[in-house]
Amino acid sequence: MSTDNELSFVVESPQGLHVRPADRVVQYTKNLSQTHPGVTLLIDQPSDEIPDATLRTVCGPGPYPTNSILSLLSLAAIGRRFQFILRGPEEKVLSLIGEVEQSIREILQ
Repeated sequence: MSTDNELSFVVESPQGLHVRPADRVVQYTKNLSQTHPGVTLLIDQPSDEIPDATLRTVCGPGPYPTNSILSLLSLAAIGRRFQFILRGPEEKVLSLIGEVEQSIREILQ
């Protein structure tokens, strides 16, 4: 039996996170959880960013699910740097992190 593991990466989106790329992240997350059960992708502000009290009040404490367009657009309103967190069984997370990071970077370019 394996325990859940987390790996994260930070992506900077030059144009910010608008509706179309946010929707693509949502679709990517849904496909990821279907093809790799037990694996989830979360988003938050990078830990070195100043937390936005308004976001925390509206959405609660992070990290936030990436399968919700609302949480993505709420984060997008306050910055251009995002921390993505891949959570799941250790062997799956280790094998998927490179592919997931590359896909998210392509979506947010």
